[in-house]
Amino acid sequence: MASPADVNLTCCHDTDAATEVDITGAGIDFISADNCTNTSGNRTSNPITIPSSGFAYSYEKYLKFELGTTEPDTQVTNFKFWGGGSDPESGVVIDYFRVTDTGVTPAAATTNSAYAAMTTITSDAKQDITGTLTTQGDATQFIVMMLEVSTGASQGNMTQQTFSYSYDEN
Repeated sequence: MASPADVNLTCCHDTDAATEVDITGAGIDFISADNCTNTSGNRTSNPITIPSSGFAYSYEKYLKFELGTTEPDTQVTNFKFWGGGSDPESGVVIDYFRVTDTGVTPAAATTNSAYAAMTTITSDAKQDITGTLTTQGDATQFIVMMLEVSTGASQGNMTQQTFSYSYDEN
Protein backbone atom coordinates (compact mmCIF):
# COMPACT_ATOMS: atom_id res chain seq x y z
CA MET A 1 0.00 0.00 0.00
CA ALA A 2 1.30 3.45 -0.92
CA SER A 3 1.68 6.31 1.54
CA PRO A 4 -1.27 8.67 1.94
CA ALA A 5 -1.33 11.56 -0.51
CA ASP A 6 0.14 14.86 0.65
CA VAL A 7 -2.89 17.21 0.56
CA ASN A 8 -2.19 20.72 1.81
CA LEU A 9 -4.47 23.63 2.66
CA THR A 10 -3.03 26.63 0.84
CA CYS A 11 -3.77 30.34 1.38
CA CYS A 12 -3.29 32.48 -1.74
CA HIS A 13 -2.67 36.23 -1.83
CA ASP A 14 -1.14 39.03 -3.92
CA THR A 15 -1.90 39.59 -7.61
CA ASP A 16 -4.41 37.01 -8.91
CA ALA A 17 -4.00 35.07 -5.63
CA ALA A 18 -0.72 33.77 -7.08
CA THR A 19 1.44 33.78 -3.93
CA GLU A 20 0.77 30.50 -2.14
CA VAL A 21 1.40 29.72 1.53
CA ASP A 22 0.88 26.24 2.98
CA ILE A 23 -1.25 26.85 6.09
CA THR A 24 -2.05 23.20 6.87
CA GLY A 25 -2.61 23.15 10.62
CA ALA A 26 -1.66 26.83 11.00
CA GLY A 27 -4.90 28.75 10.46
CA ILE A 28 -5.69 32.19 9.06
CA ASP A 29 -6.26 35.70 10.37
CA PHE A 30 -9.23 37.81 9.30
CA ILE A 31 -7.52 41.20 9.04
CA SER A 32 -7.43 44.48 7.10
CA ALA A 33 -4.54 43.42 4.82
CA ASP A 34 -3.83 40.91 2.05
CA ASN A 35 -1.49 38.34 3.57
CA CYS A 36 -1.54 34.77 4.87
CA THR A 37 0.33 35.38 8.13
CA ASN A 38 -1.30 34.05 11.30
CA THR A 39 0.29 35.80 14.28
CA SER A 40 -0.73 38.08 17.11
CA GLY A 41 1.50 40.78 15.61
CA ASN A 42 -0.29 40.49 12.26
CA ARG A 43 -3.67 40.94 13.96
CA THR A 44 -2.34 43.92 15.96
CA SER A 45 -0.85 45.59 12.86
CA ASN A 46 -3.90 44.98 10.63
CA PRO A 47 -7.03 45.16 12.79
CA ILE A 48 -10.59 45.42 11.54
CA THR A 49 -11.93 48.61 13.08
CA ILE A 50 -15.38 48.39 14.65
CA PRO A 51 -17.53 50.84 12.68
CA SER A 52 -19.59 53.56 14.36
CA SER A 53 -22.41 52.55 11.99
CA GLY A 54 -22.87 49.94 9.29
CA PHE A 55 -20.26 47.25 8.66
CA ALA A 56 -16.51 46.77 8.33
CA TYR A 57 -15.01 43.81 6.47
CA SER A 58 -11.79 41.85 6.43
CA TYR A 59 -9.76 41.16 3.33
CA GLU A 60 -10.83 38.04 1.47
CA LYS A 61 -8.92 34.84 2.20
CA TYR A 62 -8.50 32.60 -0.86
CA LEU A 63 -8.00 28.99 0.27
CA LYS A 64 -7.61 25.81 -1.77
CA PHE A 65 -6.56 22.21 -1.31
CA GLU A 66 -3.41 21.35 -3.25
CA LEU A 67 -1.58 18.10 -3.85
CA GLY A 68 1.98 18.06 -2.52
CA THR A 69 4.88 15.79 -3.34
CA THR A 70 3.27 12.46 -2.37
CA GLU A 71 0.71 11.62 -5.04
CA PRO A 72 -2.26 9.27 -4.55
CA ASP A 73 -2.50 5.80 -6.11
CA THR A 74 -5.30 7.12 -8.32
CA GLN A 75 -6.88 10.39 -7.15
CA VAL A 76 -8.02 12.60 -4.29
CA THR A 77 -11.58 13.86 -4.69
CA ASN A 78 -14.92 14.46 -2.91
CA PHE A 79 -13.72 17.52 -0.98
CA LYS A 80 -16.07 18.85 1.72
CA PHE A 81 -15.78 21.96 3.91
CA TRP A 82 -17.81 23.12 6.93
CA GLY A 83 -17.83 25.22 10.07
CA GLY A 84 -18.97 24.78 13.65
CA GLY A 85 -22.44 26.26 13.22
CA SER A 86 -21.98 29.50 15.18
CA ASP A 87 -20.70 33.02 14.53
CA PRO A 88 -17.63 34.40 16.33
CA GLU A 89 -19.90 36.96 18.06
CA SER A 90 -23.58 36.38 17.41
CA GLY A 91 -25.19 39.06 15.26
CA VAL A 92 -22.20 41.43 15.17
CA VAL A 93 -19.17 39.40 13.95
CA ILE A 94 -20.05 36.94 11.19
CA ASP A 95 -17.94 34.60 9.00
CA TYR A 96 -18.90 34.36 5.33
CA PHE A 97 -17.70 32.18 2.45
CA ARG A 98 -18.15 31.52 -1.24
CA VAL A 99 -16.63 29.06 -3.71
CA THR A 100 -15.04 30.04 -7.03
CA ASP A 101 -12.93 28.48 -9.78
CA THR A 102 -10.78 31.57 -10.29
CA GLY A 103 -8.26 33.24 -8.00
CA VAL A 104 -8.19 37.01 -8.19
CA THR A 105 -6.30 39.59 -6.16
CA PRO A 106 -7.89 39.52 -2.69
CA ALA A 107 -9.54 42.78 -1.66
CA ALA A 108 -11.27 44.17 1.38
CA ALA A 109 -14.85 42.98 1.08
CA THR A 110 -17.47 45.73 0.84
CA THR A 111 -20.63 43.64 1.15
CA ASN A 112 -21.72 40.13 2.05
CA SER A 113 -24.10 39.82 -0.93
CA ALA A 114 -21.99 37.31 -2.91
CA TYR A 115 -21.32 35.18 0.17
CA ALA A 116 -23.17 32.69 2.39
CA ALA A 117 -22.91 32.68 6.17
CA MET A 118 -20.57 29.99 7.51
CA THR A 119 -23.39 28.93 9.84
CA THR A 120 -25.15 27.45 6.79
CA ILE A 121 -22.49 24.74 6.38
CA THR A 122 -22.13 22.30 9.25
CA SER A 123 -21.16 18.65 9.73
CA ASP A 124 -24.74 17.84 8.70
CA ALA A 125 -24.71 20.17 5.64
CA LYS A 126 -21.20 20.26 4.17
CA GLN A 127 -20.10 22.44 1.24
CA ASP A 128 -18.83 20.53 -1.81
CA ILE A 129 -15.50 21.75 -3.20
CA THR A 130 -14.79 20.67 -6.79
CA GLY A 131 -11.43 19.14 -7.59
CA THR A 132 -9.85 15.87 -8.65
CA LEU A 133 -6.19 15.81 -7.64
CA THR A 134 -3.89 13.28 -9.30
CA THR A 135 -0.52 15.00 -9.81
CA GLN A 136 1.66 17.26 -7.65
CA GLY A 137 0.37 20.84 -7.87
CA ASP A 138 -3.22 19.92 -8.77
CA ALA A 139 -5.70 22.01 -6.76
CA THR A 140 -9.39 22.37 -5.96
CA GLN A 141 -11.70 25.33 -6.35
CA PHE A 142 -11.05 28.27 -4.05
CA ILE A 143 -12.95 28.74 -0.80
CA VAL A 144 -13.08 32.51 -0.32
CA MET A 145 -13.72 33.60 3.26
CA MET A 146 -14.20 36.97 4.91
CA LEU A 147 -15.37 38.47 8.18
CA GLU A 148 -18.08 41.08 8.69
CA VAL A 149 -17.96 43.29 11.80
CA SER A 150 -20.81 45.58 12.79
CA THR A 151 -21.50 48.19 15.44
CA GLY A 152 -21.72 46.56 18.86
CA ALA A 153 -18.86 44.10 18.30
CA SER A 154 -16.49 43.57 21.22
CA GLN A 155 -13.01 45.11 21.09
CA GLY A 156 -10.05 42.70 20.80
CA ASN A 157 -9.40 39.28 19.33
CA MET A 158 -12.45 37.15 18.60
CA THR A 159 -12.90 33.58 19.76
CA GLN A 160 -10.98 31.13 17.61
CA GLN A 161 -13.18 29.42 15.02
CA THR A 162 -12.72 25.87 13.79
CA PHE A 163 -13.38 24.93 10.17
CA SER A 164 -13.24 21.30 9.08
CA TYR A 165 -12.71 19.47 5.80
CA SER A 166 -12.67 15.96 4.42
CA TYR A 167 -11.79 14.22 1.16
CA ASP A 168 -11.51 10.73 -0.30
CA GLU A 169 -8.32 9.17 -1.61
CA ASN A 170 -8.12 6.13 -3.83
